[in-house]
Amino acid sequence: MLAGIALGLTKYFYSPPLLGKYRKYTLESAIVLIGFALNFHQIITVGSKGILQTAAGIIVLLIAGMLLSKLFRLEKKIASLINVGTCICGGSAIAAVSGVIDANDDEIAVSTGVVFILNAVALFVFPLIWMKMQLTPEVYGTWCALSIHDTSSVVGAASVNDISLQYATILKLTRTLWIIPLTIMYKFLYKTKSNSKFPYFIGLFLIASLLSTFLNFDFYKYIAQLGKQLMSPALFMVGYAINARTIKKTGGKSIAFGIMLWIISIILGLLIALNI
Repeated sequence: MLAGIALGLTKYFYSPPLLGKYRKYTLESAIVLIGFALNFHQIITVGSKGILQTAAGIIVLLIAGMLLSKLFRLEKKIASLINVGTCICGGSAIAAVSGVIDANDDEIAVSTGVVFILNAVALFVFPLIWMKMQLTPEVYGTWCALSIHDTSSVVGAASVNDISLQYATILKLTRTLWIIPLTIMYKFLYKTKSNSKFPYFIGLFLIASLLSTFLNFDFYKYIAQLGKQLMSPALFMVGYAINARTIKKTGGKSIAFGIMLWIISIILGLLIALNI
């Protein structure tokens, strides 16, 4: 990620037109392959509990985001996009909701910039906090899944051990499923006719886990390892998207709003993870 940020800031080979798609497909491929290392029964156990955990976090954050946007007097669509990016799954949620609310390129760029900057910070900060607080792997993985914006940084930050990675991956994908009802909600709020799309890679992830559980072969562990290795180029592309132009466009007010909302998300996610 640091290499990507450095390259993006120096503007060498700057902004390939399809960079967003490359990052999306690389990340989703990594998630699907990691599914071969997870037992399906574990996914059902953790995921069923995660539905309530993620729902509680999303509802509180949505309300907090709406109130904070009034305080910061932020433009409505930018506030909505930063809010869903924080509540659900970063860039993927922004991409889904932006089409529903008819956001323009500048609004998408600003909200994505805020989320990606904080996403990069999370990748480095969360493992440091984990070492200081000595959280259990289950709690730490849950916290990462509930409090970090984008799936790439959730998986990256939770990779301190296998148990944290498994919990974080399952819960993050559970959280991602909320894209569908949320886009429908915004469709009614903004009265548009756009359609939301199901995140198909989650279905492939479940199929991979089913194969690993009921048709267990030794080579699955190598496929899962390949998935972990694919996270490196995905994180590189996340960092590459953070450049001087994006930072300049975001503006202090948008970043301050994103930081305040993220602080709430961090505290709320930890409380939920600790069952407080």
